[in-house]
Amino acid sequence: MGNGANGNYRLADRLHARMLDIGPQTVAELKEWYNNGFQEEQRKKVAERRKTIYNSASSNQITGVLSRSPLFAKAGEATVAYPSWTRKASKMQKSQMTLWEALPVAMVVDKMLDENGQLKQHRIRKSFPTTIKIELKERGLI
Repeated sequence: MGNGANGNYRLADRLHARMLDIGPQTVAELKEWYNNGFQEEQRKKVAERRKTIYNSASSNQITGVLSRSPLFAKAGEATVAYPSWTRKASKMQKSQMTLWEALPVAMVVDKMLDENGQLKQHRIRKSFPTTIKIELKERGLI
């Protein structure tokens, strides 16, 4: 699980860094990377400190982060083929999946500012993903 809102912020930071390096990806690709590739790297680092940590993310959680965070936008659709378990093994099912892309942090922060260049006060949201916090600190807004 993602450990609540803070876990979602960490997940957003990690997905944003990954998508800036790789480019647009589907939720299935991001889930595969996060739960297997990224977590394996983290386990190796943590094993040296003799502390166990393992957080996985579901497709629903990743989709929620991608759709709600200002760091991401839909980039189009991709056709994905996968084996059908209800039909003959030779048949492949095809499905349309949304491609997501990471937006530049500077552009995201520009959208968050009002006409005076100040950060708008949100009624509920008091914290941001680390990538946004760094940009806001560099601009002297927090």
